[in-house]
Amino acid sequence: APSTVGEAKISARRLSYDALSATDVVAAARLSPGKVLVEQLSMTAFGTRVRGSGQVVGAGRITAEVAATGADVQVLRRALGFGIVPVLGALEGTFLADATAPTLSQAIREARVNGVIAMRGGSIAKEVIEMASTDVSALFRTARGMSGVSCLLAGLDMHAGVGTIAPLRVRAADGVIAGSARFDLSRRVFDLTVGSEAHTTGALALDIPIRVHGSFGSPSVEPAQWTPEGRAQLTRADDLSHLSVSLREMARRHPCPP
Repeated sequence: APSTVGEAKISARRLSYDALSATDVVAAARLSPGKVLVEQLSMTAFGTRVRGSGQVVGAGRITAEVAATGADVQVLRRALGFGIVPVLGALEGTFLADATAPTLSQAIREARVNGVIAMRGGSIAKEVIEMASTDVSALFRTARGMSGVSCLLAGLDMHAGVGTIAPLRVRAADGVIAGSARFDLSRRVFDLTVGSEAHTTGALALDIPIRVHGSFGSPSVEPAQWTPEGRAQLTRADDLSHLSVSLREMARRHPCPP
């Protein structure tokens, strides 16, 4: 009935949809000829407060803008099945999604997602800074404790669960590390190349990039190989071209832009 019009506001204390379990859900939508406009959608999922809006036009063309705050790194890594992630803190992010599909479940699986993820505050294991900078002193002892993080910035470009994270930059008290990654959510594998910025690390740091790759739960760590592909992947640490214009500007305004 393409001429049908209407509007609705729906709330739920708890919602289960596919693999999603959310609380405090509020949705407000308006139906007009050929379009469903979602003016508000908010919920808490995986300990993260999510707010968004979007629309469905014609035969299943879905676009959405979503903001997420308070996303605890450790809660998210457990939800995604990652092994130990040596970072503590809360992430925030802004995402743009676009998909054409007959059902919401298929749209979520096949969507093109562009986003910027950031963290102000938090901490990262000092051992990670030494490893990323190939610090010679690590041969004689293992760094203990955490290094305060003043900012973290990551750009996301994903299509149907396969994507890249670039730039990826962490500014910590013991140095700045930067890199990029590729991942496949369905296969649960990733490939990360990361290195330190020489002027931010200690005198014994060789600043040789490292590669972390393999399954989410049990990746391998090794020195990065200077193949053309490896060089290109590390170069993408400063590349914002894959982000939309609005997200690109957001990344440049962040305290640790590339």
